[in-house]
Amino acid sequence: AAPPAETRRGQPKRMPVEPVIGYPVITSAAPPPTSSGLVDVEARARHLAGLGLPPGLAARYASSADDFDLRVWIVDNSGSMQTGDGNRIVRKADGTFANVRSSRWDELGESLLFHGNMAVGLGAATQFCVLNPPGGGIPQTIWCGTGAPATEMDLIRRLRESSPTGRTPLCAAIRSATQTILDRAPQLRATGKRCVLVIASDGAATDGDVAAALRPLLDLPVSVVV
Repeated sequence: AAPPAETRRGQPKRMPVEPVIGYPVITSAAPPPTSSGLVDVEARARHLAGLGLPPGLAARYASSADDFDLRVWIVDNSGSMQTGDGNRIVRKADGTFANVRSSRWDELGESLLFHGNMAVGLGAATQFCVLNPPGGGIPQTIWCGTGAPATEMDLIRRLRESSPTGRTPLCAAIRSATQTILDRAPQLRATGKRCVLVIASDGAATDGDVAAALRPLLDLPVSVVV
C-alpha cells in the first residue's frame, strides 16, 4: 500500500507512491531476519555443493548473502515479453548443452528459477515483483528465502508458466522500490550492508523517463543491476 502523505509536525511530507506493483512492502510484509547468526550455514554449504560450483564462486555466493540485506527484482511481464527472440541453454540427452530459441519471457523465467532457488537455498531474502498482475491466483509480489521453500518455489514456477501481458510501468516500480530502500537506509548504513535492485526488462518504460526515476538511488546504499 502507498505510504501516508502526512507525517508528524516538523518532518518532511512523504508523498504517496503509485500502487502499481505492491511497493513498498518492507513495513507491512517484511521477511524474517536473515543475518548469518540465524542462517543454517551447513544447509547453505550443501545447497551450493549441489550446484556443482567452483569453491571460490560458491564462497562468494555465501558471503554475498550476508553482505546484502535484501534483493528486489522488478520483473517485466508486459506483452512484449512474448516476443520469440530469446535464448535458453538446455541440457541434451548426451549431457552436453545447446542454445534453443525461446520467448523473452521463457528466457527470463530460467533466471527467475535460478535466483529463486538460490535465495531459498541461501536463506537470502529476495522479493520478485512483476509489473502486471500475472493472474491465476499468483501474487504480484513473491518472497523467496524467508523460510518456506516449497511454497516459494511453487509460486516462482507458477509465475514462470504464466503469460506476459500489459504495459511497462517501470518508472512507478522504480520509485516504489526507491521508497522501500530509503525506509531501510538508516539500518543498512548502521550495519554496513546494502540492498540489490535488479530490473529485468526488455524495453522502454510506458510511464516516463527511467533515468530520472533511477537518479534518487545514487544516494542510497543499493547496487542496481539492469
